[in-house]
Amino acid sequence: MSQPSSFFKNDAGPSFRGSRTDITPGSGATPTPSPLMERFLAAFPTRKIAWRTSQLREAGFGDRHVKLLVATGVLLRMRQGAYLRASYWAGLSTAGRERTVIFMHSYGTNSTSAAGFVYSHSSAARIHGLHLWQADTLIHVTQSNKPSSVGSDDQTCIHTVTLPSSDITMVGQTHVTTLERTVVDCCLTMPYKRALILTDHALRMGASLDILQEAADQLSRHRGVRNLRRVLAQQMRSRNPPARR
Repeated sequence: MSQPSSFFKNDAGPSFRGSRTDITPGSGATPTPSPLMERFLAAFPTRKIAWRTSQLREAGFGDRHVKLLVATGVLLRMRQGAYLRASYWAGLSTAGRERTVIFMHSYGTNSTSAAGFVYSHSSAARIHGLHLWQADTLIHVTQSNKPSSVGSDDQTCIHTVTLPSSDITMVGQTHVTTLERTVVDCCLTMPYKRALILTDHALRMGASLDILQEAADQLSRHRGVRNLRRVLAQQMRSRNPPARR
């Protein structure tokens, strides 16, 4: 079973602490970075690592101040309207950064409640912690309705499919396809060797080979199903090698 990312462990708690104190530059002058950084660090608990623009404004940090916090290396702008504490990003591994980019997409768009996104394909694989070899770095989301402009950009691939509830799970605060559905989606869209590596890891993490085989049987002539069946056949042979004569 997938474990919640440190993103969710660290980003618990209130958006800001203490009373609201606006930062208002005098006479149009740009505030110097040091007092601004001190005020920012004092305004938020250390475990708070991610913010939407609305949360920063609520705490008294306007657009000019946010730009300065980004310029001085306190915040990172991860996408429009979503910011991350730079020191948290600096401590992440490559895999951790890839997962955090996905979580920040969810956080920035508030997709778990508003847009109805379910993270799928290679994005779901990253969230589950599966081994990926030469996989794309697009953010893959699946939703039942026609894609809108919310959360959509050149780094996002939206798949329009109605997912049954049995194919959806939660990791932290993010809706994501289950381990088995993630394997199926990846095998349908990835080259054989990449799909085989991912599937092998998923099975070692507890994915059900029976559920995967049932899904393959139901897909009939779906594009990529031959690749999926080939991967599953190889896994069956690996787990049930022929007896020696």
